[in-house]
Amino acid sequence: MTNDDDDQHGLIILGNSGVGKSFLGNILLGRDAFVHDFSSSSVTHTTEFQEMELGHDTLAIFNIPGLIEAEQERIDLNKKEIDKAFAQRPNSIVMFVFGQQGGRMREEDVVAFNAINAAYPFRPESLVLVVNGLPKDRPPKYEGTTLVLLQQLLTGVSVNSHNLCFLDQIDKKDVKEKQRLKEQLLQVRFQGSIRSYSILMELYN
Repeated sequence: MTNDDDDQHGLIILGNSGVGKSFLGNILLGRDAFVHDFSSSSVTHTTEFQEMELGHDTLAIFNIPGLIEAEQERIDLNKKEIDKAFAQRPNSIVMFVFGQQGGRMREEDVVAFNAINAAYPFRPESLVLVVNGLPKDRPPKYEGTTLVLLQQLLTGVSVNSHNLCFLDQIDKKDVKEKQRLKEQLLQVRFQGSIRSYSILMELYN
């Protein structure tokens, strides 16, 4: 048994219910480990995690129960679950997933992010923001204008092209599209978390 924190890596997935956290976790793992049924209510009620051996290191992907906008009970629950995840994997990256409707950012996701970030301020070097399920034929200027919008809407965090990732909507049965989705995630550069990033590179490749 080792206590070497350098060997303890994690990816903590956060966001409102229904934004695709479980699905993205499965994409990263390459298997259906997390339930991601289409549902009018939250599918994930307790934190799930899957651990992978990567050489001499391990990577755990934590799927945290969905937020409900700024509901205080869920905020408090998420804060406790994030603490537990970091205790298990000190060198973790937090990935907050935003949904959208017709390309427009959902107010409930912005409210939820600001609430959880106020309760548990994220380190900028270990935070990744994801806008999920976008149409592939979106306007060329969409990503730039959305980046500027999120810079205005999100408080207490620096939003830039290094920590913001735009993910296409895909055919969930198409293996090639799933692989391309993995590759899109790889385009995010995790500032200050070079060791964790190198571990993630091993996972995806």
